[in-house]
Amino acid sequence: DLVLPGAVNVMETPGAGVKGWVEGHQVAVGTKSFVESIEGVVPSPQVRSNVEAYRQAGQTVSLMSIEGQVVGVFAMEDPLRRGAKEVVAQLRGLGLQTHLLTGDGAVVAGRVAKKVGVDAFQAGVTPGQKLDYVKKLQAQGLKTAMVGDGYNDAPALAAADLSVAMGSGTDVAKASADIILLRGELEKVVEALGLARKTLAVIRQNLAW
Repeated sequence: DLVLPGAVNVMETPGAGVKGWVEGHQVAVGTKSFVESIEGVVPSPQVRSNVEAYRQAGQTVSLMSIEGQVVGVFAMEDPLRRGAKEVVAQLRGLGLQTHLLTGDGAVVAGRVAKKVGVDAFQAGVTPGQKLDYVKKLQAQGLKTAMVGDGYNDAPALAAADLSVAMGSGTDVAKASADIILLRGELEKVVEALGLARKTLAVIRQNLAW
């Protein structure tokens, strides 16, 4: 039966955090660097130690501050999406490179990258940096396919040559995508690429005839 107070003057920094005023107090939640960037916020040595311990354990850490005082540390860990490792192996079997782009820290990203077997990974990236990464690959003459489901993925999805969004993802991600996986099954990415290649083969065959 909690009565939650409203927040006003809320400002969001994509990929970093959010801050606003609740009952006259400034409240912020986000990455360690985001919360530390707020004037007057200086985490104690104990908080810093806890954050580093969580990170070394492969967890993503967020902080919460109220009026310049760190009052909470959130340690989160996402389970791997079912079939992720197998899908990456199948994509590589098609002759494709696989890259992991994440806003998580290097320890978390490295751990996931090793589990699923991607060719390369980039950690701690913002939405803009994901976009730059896609453009850099395109500048090398590579065709890019981006798979994502979050707000932070939308710019890169829009720029990729082929973009795939999860049906369970955010509206902005789905609006930016060429293909939406309604049930969020990663295996459908491989199936879609296979269908596209077969379709192109038939078109070429017909042109030859």
